[in-house]
Amino acid sequence: VSLASKKWPILTSILYVLFNLVYGALFRATTEQTVEVVVVSFTMLIVSGMVIYYLLLFLLLPSRLGQCKYRLNKWDPVSTEVISELSGLLNYIAYMIAFLLAAITLFFVSLGTFEISSLILIAPTWIVLISIFVASQMALNRIIKRAKRESINDVEAQMSQILLDGDPPKQDALERFMHIWDYRNRIQGTRNSVLDFKGILNFVSTLLIPLLAFLVAYRIEILELFGW
Repeated sequence: VSLASKKWPILTSILYVLFNLVYGALFRATTEQTVEVVVVSFTMLIVSGMVIYYLLLFLLLPSRLGQCKYRLNKWDPVSTEVISELSGLLNYIAYMIAFLLAAITLFFVSLGTFEISSLILIAPTWIVLISIFVASQMALNRIIKRAKRESINDVEAQMSQILLDGDPPKQDALERFMHIWDYRNRIQGTRNSVLDFKGILNFVSTLLIPLLAFLVAYRIEILELFGW
């Protein structure tokens, strides 16, 4: 692996370490830590910075997928198996990232005492997950709409040919024209998105994973805060 390919992950790690140092100095109480904890913490910060870099690459993945050509059903592109497979792949990536971010959050919040300001650690994870979800849905919508547009263009070309063959068109040609027109409207009326109620629940569950990690890390302090 060339040095150039390592440059951006290393730079991202350095910036992430600096950010956490500034955040710790401003918002977290200073407590003495053992050498082992300090070493592990800096190691986790460096690894987390590299993870963030590759997360940004995952944000670009849906866009790249949206630029590819796919063979979809002409009458209902959203029902094509490849769309279902792509949607499942992107959901799988989102869940893996959610668990990874939850693990990182769980580690860092468990190092200190409970503070309301620690909730700020959840915001970046939600931003990442929301961005991945939005980018994935936009890519799938773009694929489906492009396939629908191609199918509608083919149907409209047939309709135009029928009108050109006779002026005025004969009765049987006119009936064929109306059938094709109905078929065109059916294609246009199909869904542009794979998002449904189940998809929304999956998205909400990915957002809850980092939050649950935070609650698990501070479960005792939170229970005491509410007097339980």
